[in-house]
Amino acid sequence: MLKAIRGQQKPLGARPKSGARLLKRVWLFGPTDGSATTSRTVSDIAPAGATWVDARGWGGGGGGSAANGTFGGGGAYARDGRSINPGQAVSCVISGQANDSNDGVASSASVGGAIFMSAAPGKGAGVSDGAGGALSACVGGRSAGGAGNSGAGATGAAGSDAADADTLGIGGYPRRGGGTRTNDGSVDPYPRDFGIGGHYASSFASAGPATPVSSGWAIDNPNRGGSGLVVLEYWSRKPVR
Repeated sequence: MLKAIRGQQKPLGARPKSGARLLKRVWLFGPTDGSATTSRTVSDIAPAGATWVDARGWGGGGGGSAANGTFGGGGAYARDGRSINPGQAVSCVISGQANDSNDGVASSASVGGAIFMSAAPGKGAGVSDGAGGALSACVGGRSAGGAGNSGAGATGAAGSDAADADTLGIGGYPRRGGGTRTNDGSVDPYPRDFGIGGHYASSFASAGPATPVSSGWAIDNPNRGGSGLVVLEYWSRKPVR
């Protein structure tokens, strides 16, 4: 008599667990000089054993308009990955803070000049509120940025990674009030502030590393859009998500 096989049975053709190991996670922040530099480029090297790189990005938020009392749009969130060899360079562009009424800058990741992830920026505010970063302008698009909404008293929220596996909890919220914030990479610096649209009221801090931790983040420049962010993950093999 055949004995019953214990345990959950997998259907034929089911995908096995990948056994992928996370080798390194790198947080890449935008420029630290406020709106003086619109973006910065960083080249990161894949570590030994890496065969796959996963990139998450938030485009910079659009600047608010102090003159018009309008809000900037939030940057979009994008995520995608590609195969890579140990020692190969990943070039990333990370958006800085958009000044009054200016558009943000896209945040992206590329290998050998080929962009495999790009998160669209939010639009700056003028007489009307700025539009959010569109998925149609992203590579590996996952979540569009929110438009500014003066009627609701809210800046444009950045696109959110909440629907993705291994979420970092970034995006999805409009700008909040002022206060001291950290941006040295040791802890997540108010992670939902990246990529949000600019405000116009002096009681709202700008979401970007424009000043030292001890004095907060550019509280005297609330109209600046939130700076962008790129997070790289290097894996031993392509992970199953």
